[in-house]
Amino acid sequence: MNRAVKFFFQQKKLSIFLLSLSLIWFLTFYRGLLAAVDVWWTSEIYHHCFLVLPISVWLIYLKRDDLIKTEKNINYLALPLIVFLLLLQVFGVAGDIKLFQYVATFAIIPCLVLFFIGLKGSLTILFPLFFLIFAIPVGDELIPILQNITADLSVFFLNFTPITIFREGLYIEIPNGKFVVAEACSGISFLIVSLVFGSLYSYLYMKSPAKKAVFVGLSIAVPIIANALRVMGIVIIGDVWGMEYAGGTDHLIYGGVFYCFVLFLLIMIGEKIKDKDITHTKQFTYSQLHFSKPTSIKAGLIILLFLGCFTWQNKILYPSIERVNHSLPKTLVNQISRGKISTNPSFEGYSRKIEGQLISSKDVEVIVTWFDYGSKGDAFSLNQKHYDETRWRLAKTTYLPFTDDFGDGQYKEQVLVNRFGQRFKFNSLYIINDRVFGNKQKANLYYAWLTFTQQQPTVLSLSTLTPFSSEQKFANSFNTLLRNLQG
Repeated sequence: MNRAVKFFFQQKKLSIFLLSLSLIWFLTFYRGLLAAVDVWWTSEIYHHCFLVLPISVWLIYLKRDDLIKTEKNINYLALPLIVFLLLLQVFGVAGDIKLFQYVATFAIIPCLVLFFIGLKGSLTILFPLFFLIFAIPVGDELIPILQNITADLSVFFLNFTPITIFREGLYIEIPNGKFVVAEACSGISFLIVSLVFGSLYSYLYMKSPAKKAVFVGLSIAVPIIANALRVMGIVIIGDVWGMEYAGGTDHLIYGGVFYCFVLFLLIMIGEKIKDKDITHTKQFTYSQLHFSKPTSIKAGLIILLFLGCFTWQNKILYPSIERVNHSLPKTLVNQISRGKISTNPSFEGYSRKIEGQLISSKDVEVIVTWFDYGSKGDAFSLNQKHYDETRWRLAKTTYLPFTDDFGDGQYKEQVLVNRFGQRFKFNSLYIINDRVFGNKQKANLYYAWLTFTQQQPTVLSLSTLTPFSSEQKFANSFNTLLRNLQG
């Protein structure tokens, strides 16, 4: 550490430059950075992300000797990438699309490095720059896929045992009881951490690209297979000793014990195949880093671009125009009898809301929330809960085409099951400036585009809940409901 501190004190101009650039980066991307940090802190899947930036800096420090010897020149090919990522940041802020903000926040760092030190210098520290992508909190979208893979593999392994099993979707049933491969059983946290570890280990201790690829592949395969074996073990415990022991064992093994086992297994494999002659300790002479003289002028260009991005974001977030208030269509309001909704929905930041039952069909429950342009709430936020997840379980999701050219593409129909085993059909869609969307992601992108171009979008969210016994009533009333929403 003392060597590193001494190095940066020796490089006064470099230190001032890096501190200034870091400050400008933070001011421009602090929304995406703070949102990412919040995810790192609250989700156990992404706790490792706190280490990514320090590790990247450390890896670059290890390459300091090679980096100083490399010729450094301004590379203008990085400028279009920087502009694109700045626009992506603004677009992400416009639609409150966190993924776009995450990508822009961390992907722009390698682009800035490429711009200021050129292609040769960037290739010298290619992996440390690439390693930054692991700071992006993305991957939980793989949970449903991993749940199915875990269920498939665990059932495959269980077929080699004398246990009688019956599988239905994510449920595995044995004579003693029933198991579900829940989200917590998907193994996503182990997979992501294992991939990060495998990538870092292969970079530090392996020279051959083939060895690196094999070890990274193992860092993906090992946790998936091990997680399926864990589930199989829990089912065996439930069959032999009883369900109460299986539940307790599940939580114990899913914690630190199983996590340590997976990493230990990878380390043992890595020790067997790593190259023994790699060392990262070098004698280093402290000499000044030299950049091309026009660097300060080009830094001014970057500052202007970042300042423009910062200003544009604030213009979107704090519009000078007055908030536009709209009223719900009277034809829609007259169709709904106010009342309580069975799913116990929870919404926040909306401008207006109406919920109850359709007058023409009391079995069909309707929730309509309206978000004016400039309202406090985000219609597409995960905080907008259409049903109470502690009382309702999502059993199935299908996509159905719109009829009569009401909307673009398809709308989502889900099957919800309550704790009493009753099954309901749940439908949801969005109307943005009279345009109907059944896909939440497409609706969010369209809303972001309208905000990006300052067209003051308003969002109407519609949800319906129908018992299976009233499917025909719902089918007859849904098209009428859509007409009145657009009326």
